[in-house]
Amino acid sequence: MFGSAGRTKVCFFLFLLFFMEAGAAGPQESSARTCGAREVASPASAGTVFSFVPGEVLVTFRNGETDGKVRDLVEFSGAESTKIFEGLSRETGKTFALFASRNMTTEDLLSAFSRDPAVESVSPNFLRKTLSVVPNDPYFKEQWGLSNPGVEGGASGADIDAPGGWVTRTSCLPSKVVAVIDGGIQRDHEDLAPNLWSGPGGIIGFDFVRDDSDPDDEHGHGTHVAGIIGAVGNNGRGTTGVAWEVRLMILKTGDKEGVHTMDRLLEAYSWILDRKREGVDIAVVNTSMGGAEFIQAERDALSAFAARGILVVAAAGNDGSDNDSSPVYPASYSLPNIISVTATDRSDNLAWFSNYGSSVHVAAPGEDILSTWLPGAPAGAGDSQEQSALYTSGYAGMSGTSAAAPFVTGVAALACSQFPGESMNQVRGRILQGVDVLESLRGKIASGGRVNLHRTLDPSAPEREPNSTAGGCSAGGSLSMAALLAAPLLLAVFGK
Repeated sequence: MFGSAGRTKVCFFLFLLFFMEAGAAGPQESSARTCGAREVASPASAGTVFSFVPGEVLVTFRNGETDGKVRDLVEFSGAESTKIFEGLSRETGKTFALFASRNMTTEDLLSAFSRDPAVESVSPNFLRKTLSVVPNDPYFKEQWGLSNPGVEGGASGADIDAPGGWVTRTSCLPSKVVAVIDGGIQRDHEDLAPNLWSGPGGIIGFDFVRDDSDPDDEHGHGTHVAGIIGAVGNNGRGTTGVAWEVRLMILKTGDKEGVHTMDRLLEAYSWILDRKREGVDIAVVNTSMGGAEFIQAERDALSAFAARGILVVAAAGNDGSDNDSSPVYPASYSLPNIISVTATDRSDNLAWFSNYGSSVHVAAPGEDILSTWLPGAPAGAGDSQEQSALYTSGYAGMSGTSAAAPFVTGVAALACSQFPGESMNQVRGRILQGVDVLESLRGKIASGGRVNLHRTLDPSAPEREPNSTAGGCSAGGSLSMAALLAAPLLLAVFGK
């Protein structure tokens, strides 16, 4: 029903490039390849390796140039095709386009467009890589991030206090939608299928890798992230998400290797803005991927989300580094709607791989996180029979800030439903102010704390002391005692 941005074949300004200096404005390409892309060393980052698609550039034209004007600007050049991101262009009043050439280098294209006064910005078509660690062996058999009893070397209460929060609310309003920009989803998974958004014609989102409306997961990462946000709760199967019922809109930008090209991400951002304009109440967007490059077009897109009241929850990165000095985007864009999330372990310490800094806002559980996976996936070498059965049935463990971000997305989705009359900024404030402040995070991240569902939904709930057992279920609120007891029981029965 909803296709990707139109592709227009054009001829492209050959004589202009012949009379310009080559190589002055762009990164140097090497012969190394990652999923069809070249890897380049950034001169500003002391040997850090970044990747982009060779022969392609993303261009932002000032003042919303028309399609005809764009074609005039590139007439006689060397590109064979262009793609205009129509939804994003309409929303911002600028024109965003991708230009591709088989004959011209990236640096030649950068040099040509950077000299044009109609161009606001130009960059290579950089890649974003999924911020994850491959499914781990052995798998931990319980969802400690939701409710941590202090076993397996962990600290009691080192969790988001989901049972305490579920006293107030377990599910989202039917109108609220969470967009998951990732590697797709296993759409028939027993713990996910009932919680998928359904649009016109029954679509659940869009696949920008294959350009169709079936965003199937070829990697596993997207399915894992979606399960943390919203695996069906209290259904006697597998795991439970932070939100037991939620509408998950799936935007597939990552390929089977977990690589996201910037043009696919911009298409996803455009698609979301179009659906929002059509009246779909997209409240939160989860982005569990990142890269080191600041892309003005991406920032403009996420700023447009802010103008539409859409929260963006982003993984802070898995380099164990300071994001203030080595930013990871989109988490590091300074925008009022972004929540940058790092990861804690089961003892409430900053996970060994986690990025930090004053530009990182909150922490959430992110080490050895059990969630949904691709059913039938082969087990790893050395796995026990029990571990192999878990993996093959469609569940697996994963570590990374990719796994931490969806905990916060789930909290945000429930908060938007609990306080539907509040603004994006108010809901964001509730999440940041409702954290459990931890000594291990003081001075490391802006809030100094790990997200707490209970305190986000119920500001009167007391802040828990580290390693305390406060929280859990009660007979109060809108749920029956039987329903409340079912959630932790699932952890005990199905997590082991």
